[in-house]
Amino acid sequence: MWREVVDAVPKSPKRSRSAAPRTERPEVSGKSVGDTLAALLPEKLDVVARGGQESEYAYVVVDDGRGRSPVRINVQYVMVDAAGKLYADGETLPDGTRVATRQGPGEKAGSGVVMWTVDTLRPGAEGFRVVVSAFDTGDQNADATRDAPAPAMEQLRKIALSEEWDGVAVSGAGEVCTIDPRLCPHAPGCAHGPAGIQESSHLDTTAQPRMR
Repeated sequence: MWREVVDAVPKSPKRSRSAAPRTERPEVSGKSVGDTLAALLPEKLDVVARGGQESEYAYVVVDDGRGRSPVRINVQYVMVDAAGKLYADGETLPDGTRVATRQGPGEKAGSGVVMWTVDTLRPGAEGFRVVVSAFDTGDQNADATRDAPAPAMEQLRKIALSEEWDGVAVSGAGEVCTIDPRLCPHAPGCAHGPAGIQESSHLDTTAQPRMR
């Protein structure tokens, strides 16, 4: 009898994975981030070491013949509501990309160590952020060993704004949209892009990228 009662209870309909908005934060593969960074480096820079994390963060150590310089990168999704504060002193490109550049002291105790950073946020509700930084020492706990970081600031900007990150963004979202493009809730031009990441209210709101 109890089995009949249980069987009679209607089951909740399963939501289509492709149509349902994602509630978890999409993460970008750390390996993809590292491979893309290495491919975008200027040809005159030799990569002498590299590493990173499972997601979002990677680094390389480069040498141009004048000493080692670590280059770190974070690629992540953040709340676009934070853009006003993060990029208040920056610029907005014609396509809507926000760009902020920073030059300041390093994060460790080394004397004369500086950190150059280019921080970018792509347009759209996804909040796709690429932040790349370089240092003028191979060891941040030691003193500066170079006159300036490598790559140069303009080269860091070129790396951060590269269209190669668009492919990393798609793979980071995991699923691919299968909704009729005429009904797709994504931003215009989605053409079946990442599914569900337009729901960005759950994304990380920290002002600074998580670097190690």
